[in-house]
Amino acid sequence: MKENKVLVSNLPSECTTIIVGQEMTSDGSMLVARSEDWDAMEAKNYEIYEDTTEGATEYVAKDSPFRCELPKEALGYSALAPYCLPNHWGSAGFNTAGVGMSATESIFSSDEVLKYDPLVENGIAENSVFNVVLPTFARRAKALNDWEC
Repeated sequence: MKENKVLVSNLPSECTTIIVGQEMTSDGSMLVARSEDWDAMEAKNYEIYEDTTEGATEYVAKDSPFRCELPKEALGYSALAPYCLPNHWGSAGFNTAGVGMSATESIFSSDEVLKYDPLVENGIAENSVFNVVLPTFARRAKALNDWEC
């Protein structure tokens, strides 16, 4: 009888995402690679949302008081969500304009990072930000500089 051996690692298990935009690949591909600290055995769903002219006009977070108006026209986007939380905790993806983002590396931010990206009571949380940013912004600069919700 074969014995099952469990491998134990002392390596860190922080959330890490690598995003490669289409201008950085020889064939124009957009790539996302991700590891998580949540649960390595938790399956992920690759969710795809289509461009729409009749999208939701309000975003309501599932686990916080955060709410935000949305434009009716929305870009399509992809998301990597846990199988048990569809449409929630999308973590990383691209929209149809080629803007890529990862939104779940900030839970344990340092004091230095929090000077620029402070936690705001009732503000958008990392588990919801992809639902608002990716369908809304066609240009990276717009998403980073002009976002008001």
